[in-house]
Amino acid sequence: MHHSRYLENLHRPNYYVILLHCPRQHSFIQGPLGGTANTESIQAAIAKEETKEKAFLETLSKKLRDYKIGGKVKSVSGKAEEIIVKVAKDENVSFIVIGCRGKSKVRRTLMGSVTDYVIHHSHVPVFLCRHDRS
Repeated sequence: MHHSRYLENLHRPNYYVILLHCPRQHSFIQGPLGGTANTESIQAAIAKEETKEKAFLETLSKKLRDYKIGGKVKSVSGKAEEIIVKVAKDENVSFIVIGCRGKSKVRRTLMGSVTDYVIHHSHVPVFLCRHDRS
């Protein structure tokens, strides 16, 4: 997994790690106005997503604690590639680590565009860590 590669190859005990999560907007938010969806079902869907988001962020925080890594978790909505570069500048980071998995061609294309953007716009080195396929 990518976190073990980071720990083995890049991490130092005095590093402060920022785990950045860029949640996607979902189709019920992005979809056209109108249709058959009612306000209650949209609110229920949003509440469900918020609950999942909170649980995921807590999982990330737990990983920091479990590995005794100093740092914090941030969640910022927007275009992932732009958010990554902006947060890296705002937080004055030393480098960026991006994880990726072998996925469908569409997913690889999307991940490639985010990675490509970050590599070309980052003011610091960018490390790409692939997930093990095992």
